[in-house]
Amino acid sequence: MEIESINPFAQEHDTDVADSALVESAQKGDRDALERLIRRHQAWIYNIALRMVLNPQNAEDVTQEVLIKMITKLSQFQGKSSFRTWLYRIVANHVINMKKKCLEEVITTFQAYGDELDRAPDMDLPDRSSLPVDAQLIVEEAKIGCMM
Repeated sequence: MEIESINPFAQEHDTDVADSALVESAQKGDRDALERLIRRHQAWIYNIALRMVLNPQNAEDVTQEVLIKMITKLSQFQGKSSFRTWLYRIVANHVINMKKKCLEEVITTFQAYGDELDRAPDMDLPDRSSLPVDAQLIVEEAKIGCMM
């Protein structure tokens, strides 16, 4: 797949037919409308994915997987938001789940996670006067982040 990386938010797409009309037609089985939706949004999806995963090959994989999700879940689009907003949520959720899965493959048990924390070097907290917020707040946020 060869897709040019451009600013996804500035990208112009053919507007002779609105997304909502294409979605409605595609939901009724119009293959041409579905193909136009795919072509219209493929580069945009790739650019969003590239900014989230920072790797062109992974962004290509995400793009293909999101396009499959778009096709299979198109019947669930209700038009409560713009099509691109709906599509953006699919991209973002896919990447988040992908990253979670990668982390779960690395750390599989609480014991393994605890071992990783034990291997992290203990360092003194920075000088309290050099911090813009209370050091205890930073410590609490780190604890919450570790528990998540």
